[in-house]
Amino acid sequence: MDNFSFAVAKAIERDNSKRKNPIVVNYQCDIVLSSQYPELSIIDYLLWALQRYIIKKEDRFFNALIDKYNLIIDLYDSQNYTTKGKGTSNYYSRKNPFDLEKSSDFEV
Repeated sequence: MDNFSFAVAKAIERDNSKRKNPIVVNYQCDIVLSSQYPELSIIDYLLWALQRYIIKKEDRFFNALIDKYNLIIDLYDSQNYTTKGKGTSNYYSRKNPFDLEKSSDFEV
């Protein structure tokens, strides 16, 4: 949980560094049973499909769900953080779909 909280805080800090007026984000990280919150298993499946695409280069599950991803942020792609206005970005959306060919190398 500490690693996840650290990653969220780092992402917020990085996003705020790009803003003229930084925002305050209040969040809480809790570990919960999937039986209490079945909707979280949908998120788990989306993340699993993305992870399988990145690690095993198997895109069939990811492609089947491609319309369900609103935003994917490649936190490891520091090279494209500063070149967002030059046609590249580490933010992937429906207009700029995620593809391993465009993303940074992932250390697995």
